Amino acid sequence: MNLDVQTIDAMTCINFRDTAAKECWNSLIDCEYFSSSQAKSTMDFARRWAKVMQHLMKNDAKSLTEVVLPAAIEANIDNANIHAKDMALELLIAVWSKGDDLSRWSSKSENMYDFLIRI
Repeated sequence: MNLDVQTIDAMTCINFRDTAAKECWNSLIDCEYFSSSQAKSTMDFARRWAKVMQHLMKNDAKSLTEVVLPAAIEANIDNANIHAKDMALELLIAVWSKGDDLSRWSSKSENMYDFLIRI
């Protein structure tokens, strides 16, 4: 696929579920805990992943199911570990506008195996 993830990241805003979700995201960024490398990896991956999924759904007229894994592969430019990817998934389920769809997708074990192990 070879998307320009850094440009997508710079030019796209995350579509949050609502104002409270956006405030939650921003408070996590400002939290002292999130200055650790593990937490930064989680937030960076989650941010890029959401933005790439949004980009692909909008520009390629694809469903979340079609873009979730390719977007994760493209967004994983820092090689996030399994824990960071899992935490990013939970974070996006909670705050992202497509979080409910992402939750339904992740409820299938074969999807989670591909997500956590193969990307």
